[in-house]
Amino acid sequence: MKKVIVTLVLVLVASFSYGQKSAEQRAKANTKEMVKVLSLDANQEAQVYEVNLVKNTKLMANDKLESKEEKKANKKAIYVATGKEFKEIVGLEKMKEWWAYKKAQADRKK
Repeated sequence: MKKVIVTLVLVLVASFSYGQKSAEQRAKANTKEMVKVLSLDANQEAQVYEVNLVKNTKLMANDKLESKEEKKANKKAIYVATGKEFKEIVGLEKMKEWWAYKKAQADRKK
């Protein structure tokens, strides 16, 4: 019985660690792209990374929800909240640049 519990705990810890690493990797990639597109300074980069890390961690937790509607509503709330934080960090004009860049990327994929 102890072996089963220890194995279960190790699997849970390993999966949690993997999820955190993935959120960190996504945050780094998102931040790197924003720095490149928006020409952010080091202070803004650090703040944007923190917001991206929190956003990606929440999005990964959101994937575990059961209901599709609940996932969609929660995802929208996450993006709205992080959008507000990004506007405070980089300003509205730079965020308009970012949204235009992301829209152009999405249009190219169509």
